[in-house]
Amino acid sequence: MGGLPSIRIIDSSSASLRSAREPIMPVAICRFMSTNNHIGGFVVRTLLHHHQRILNRAEHVLIGLSPFNGYYKPRLVRDLVAWGHHHFDRVDVFVPGWETAHTLTGAGMSPRDAVHRSRRAAKRLRNAAVDALRSCDDAEPHMRVHTSTTLANRAAYTRLHERVRTEYAHDPVIRAACRETAREALRTHCTGQPTEQQIDLAVSYPLAELPLILDSPAIFAAESSVVVYHRELGPLTPLILGHSPTVEPVAGQGFAVVTPPPTALERSEG
Repeated sequence: MGGLPSIRIIDSSSASLRSAREPIMPVAICRFMSTNNHIGGFVVRTLLHHHQRILNRAEHVLIGLSPFNGYYKPRLVRDLVAWGHHHFDRVDVFVPGWETAHTLTGAGMSPRDAVHRSRRAAKRLRNAAVDALRSCDDAEPHMRVHTSTTLANRAAYTRLHERVRTEYAHDPVIRAACRETAREALRTHCTGQPTEQQIDLAVSYPLAELPLILDSPAIFAAESSVVVYHRELGPLTPLILGHSPTVEPVAGQGFAVVTPPPTALERSEG
């Protein structure tokens, strides 16, 4: 593994490279044409040329999974992890942990039921990821699946988490991004517009994930790392693009939106 010789890039922006902090409009689109027929081709979108260059280095990928939406079925998780193993030197998977219970309690669920549902959802995703890694002959599949709780044992994650929690109180970009992300998450679990008090409970979710899009290379001991998810992160995009006055992604940090072609997605839902 290492390089990605089979990438085809469709880019309607100018040929010259722009600043790493300047968003590319329209976004670059690339397709990984896998030689493994079981995996198929995944469509990969990057927001910056800088992210594309990191993607092409293919040193480390962090695959983000999310609960409650029914998207990450075992078949799709297996194909996505196999795709990562085929194209990157190292693969890790992130599954949201305790912070999802805060979203559910913010939406009105009892703490006991929220914890139970969050644990069950996390376990389902974790088992799917471990099985996928094992099928790729990963020597330590359990060690490659992480939550914010397990990452709390890593100094780089703890340092970044404390930093963003501190800056949340002072940085209007971080505060707006996290509160709007919490608001969107709450809308999927409750009727009506979430109150400020509900958002206060749910904001721990984006705060727990921010370190991953700011410096996953330090957290996972890599020179460069790409965080991949099935959609753009909406309100967190300004932070991915480095628009905060207090924190910004490190030079080796990338982000990409990765989705299967429609036929593969239909298979995963079967």
